[in-house]
Amino acid sequence: MRKRLLAILFGGCVCCNLYGCTSRNWFEGIKGMQKQDCYKLESSSARQSCLGSVEEQNYDRYQADRETIIRDR
Repeated sequence: MRKRLLAILFGGCVCCNLYGCTSRNWFEGIKGMQKQDCYKLESSSARQSCLGSVEEQNYDRYQADRETIIRDR
């Protein structure tokens, strides 16, 4: 019984850690795709503006905004 409880707790901890890592990886992957789209722009000024807006985004701000939206539902 004790081993089973420890296995369940360990599995829960692993899942929580994987979710956080996966969420950040998804965010960074999408950010990378946005950068690729910026490089497709012909105008240098438009490209730099696009890249600047992508670089302004960060995961911590995204996560805080996401939690606020979920909490306010």
